[in-house]
Amino acid sequence: MDNQSALSTLGPDVLNIIVNLLHAESPRSLRQFALVSKSYKAISERLLYRVIELGDGSTLHPNRLTNTKHIVDRLSTPKDQMSMYVRHLRITGLNTTGETLDETDVERIIVNVAQLEYFSWNASIQIPERIISKLESQWPNVRLVINKTKLNPNDSRLLQSPLLYSLRYPMLASTSPVPGSMDFALQMRLPDLKEVLLGATNLRSLAIDFESSFPNCVHLSLQPSDRLPPLRALRISGRPGAYMYYHEHCRIFSQCMDWTRLRRLDLGITCSQYFLEEIGSHLTNLKSLTMGIVTGKNGELDCRSLGVIVNFIQSLDLHELRLTDHINATETMASAIVESQTSLQELSYLPYLKRDHFSFPLHNQPTHMWEPSQLRELTLRNPGLSQLEIHVTLVEQKWPHDFIDTLVTLNRLKSLKIAVELRMEASEFSGECGPSVGMGTDLPPLDETLGRKVTIDTFRAFFINDPNARLNYLEVCFTRTIGEIWNPSVSFPIGIQRMERDDAPNPDQGGFNLGSSGGWLLGGGQGLKADWIEDEFWE
Repeated sequence: MDNQSALSTLGPDVLNIIVNLLHAESPRSLRQFALVSKSYKAISERLLYRVIELGDGSTLHPNRLTNTKHIVDRLSTPKDQMSMYVRHLRITGLNTTGETLDETDVERIIVNVAQLEYFSWNASIQIPERIISKLESQWPNVRLVINKTKLNPNDSRLLQSPLLYSLRYPMLASTSPVPGSMDFALQMRLPDLKEVLLGATNLRSLAIDFESSFPNCVHLSLQPSDRLPPLRALRISGRPGAYMYYHEHCRIFSQCMDWTRLRRLDLGITCSQYFLEEIGSHLTNLKSLTMGIVTGKNGELDCRSLGVIVNFIQSLDLHELRLTDHINATETMASAIVESQTSLQELSYLPYLKRDHFSFPLHNQPTHMWEPSQLRELTLRNPGLSQLEIHVTLVEQKWPHDFIDTLVTLNRLKSLKIAVELRMEASEFSGECGPSVGMGTDLPPLDETLGRKVTIDTFRAFFINDPNARLNYLEVCFTRTIGEIWNPSVSFPIGIQRMERDDAPNPDQGGFNLGSSGGWLLGGGQGLKADWIEDEFWE
């Protein structure tokens, strides 16, 4: 019997289902599957090369550089089958020497691909006129994605393209904002975001990202007569106060756009009373929400009462919810989420300090956590929940009562991240408890051996409880707190990835890879993820 064995007897429909599942659950296994035969290679490449990213190769590993050259050669060759599979082409850079990817290569690829739907320009350099003109003439209906970390005046041509579909607009602080200086001139010559929006009739995804040191409080200077494109995704991220939600501005903003079309809303770590009052009731089709939980007297920066936030979230039927809790409202918010949500697939609920990795005093009261009973009810009411991020405090280096027993019953989870706080009183260590403590100079080191053991035991517990548990990834980020001081310099994350090999042992028998993740990006992030423009929330 040949190496295709029983698979060769399957019909094309069944084989397509298998390949789609492999691609969703284990892309590495799909690459191995493609090596079985020429027919399996063809059906696998249809998914493997659906999204292709090409760059100048200056920062690529030699193996990836070789692979990039191979892909460029194939896509530059007329009638190569790969050109039939590409739906999304991302360009991260060009090489003027022609060693990997130059203007001519990109032009040739634009002509050769057969079913292009998205074109992303992520390169730091200005897009050559030849490329954007060829794209507009060859693919008049393609969706142009701009995801750059910095825009400059030379990007005007890109921003004014009728193909513009997704835009990340970074608001950078000028290093010398003095009239007459070069930085000031560059900042003033940037295309005004409002002008870009009014002209971008096909724009559906917008991210306004404020640099942490951005000095000004700004907002879109909208007029009641302005008409913005009907966005599907909107992100306004940055420190509180970078974008000012003035009451009159929110009132006009609510009239300038069809908010019923919005599927994703990311307000970063902020929450505005005026925004929720004027716009919240129009978000009838929202499926993904990221925001902060803040209460106070300033309606531009926070909400006057927690009830306003509770009522807003309870009015939505969400698939994704990411909350940053500034006010230690876990008890109330957990109950509100459990009572109102039945379609959640992803949930992130973390205290403000754990999310942003700053050194500030903790709240005087203990940080509340999700009760085991709330976690059980959450998963019963949301059977599709597959990703979870929560915060836990260890007491005497032990999990809270019933926490692990409840957690391992969440056998549908695929990704789990836990921010663990290891509390100790200031009297429990011999270092001086002065200002230097806040800088981490006198704090006792975290016991990494203990951290690894806790992480491994937690991961294995899922599969001891249920050998068919779906958990693929677990990350535990440990942080030591001394009294009321929380310090990121003594934090470290540990990640476990389930082995994808077909012959790998079950995870409870060692079938996993353990290592430090080197950092933990919790929610938001920089740049638009692919699923912001290619998922079921859009249409």
